[in-house]
Amino acid sequence: MTPRPSLRPYAAGFWFGGFNGMTWMIGLGTPMVLLAEKLHASTLQVGLATSFVFLLLPLQILATTSLPRLGYQRQMVSAWILRALFLGVPLALAVAAPATPAPWMSSLLVASAATPSGRPFGASTASRSRVPPAPSSA
Repeated sequence: MTPRPSLRPYAAGFWFGGFNGMTWMIGLGTPMVLLAEKLHASTLQVGLATSFVFLLLPLQILATTSLPRLGYQRQMVSAWILRALFLGVPLALAVAAPATPAPWMSSLLVASAATPSGRPFGASTASRSRVPPAPSSA
């Protein structure tokens, strides 16, 4: 009887995927658009905030050049710390959102959505992380 393959070596990847999905949905999904609406953001500001993710994707190619210098783990942790700091801005705006928001609040939300290079640097390391090899069939 052959032993069943275990998913234990991939547990860290499953946890990462879960948290990544949560931050993606909260930081860039419908909650961000609703917060922008509450802060009286223009349609241009909402469009910019949602498109920054796709506009920064080419930086992932450039971010891979820092892997030999920083190492994948240090680069990934640094990017996630930066990403968490910038997700704190919409959280603070949501908690402190007054009935009539100041004009700078919507601009701050858009600026925080850019997450300067945090996402590209973190995403560039995901493909190079230490994933255990698949068990051989022989």
